[in-house]
Amino acid sequence: MVEEHHLLVQLPDYLFVKYFQNEYGLNRGVYNTIDKWFYSEMNQDSIVERRKTIIDFIEYYCDYNQSDTNKFIVGRGNLVNFLEKYSKENKLFSHNYRERKIV
Repeated sequence: MVEEHHLLVQLPDYLFVKYFQNEYGLNRGVYNTIDKWFYSEMNQDSIVERRKTIIDFIEYYCDYNQSDTNKFIVGRGNLVNFLEKYSKENKLFSHNYRERKIV
């Protein structure tokens, strides 16, 4: 899985998003919201580190919801709640996000 993550984060933006559309049914708007949230709320400037966090978050979300279809389905207003919950559980705070290592 680590090798797959390494390859994913190196993809061009279009292919990176397309992977999540195909694998999890994640639409571009939801992806953009997740990406923007980690960039602006958690101050993750590095695209590679932010993409690693996005991968981890999407896997966390799908595991949490235990969906039979492995699709990323989020109700209105729930996305930000899950982003905050994920960040707290993983000690991912805007003032110390660089201390967290994502494998």
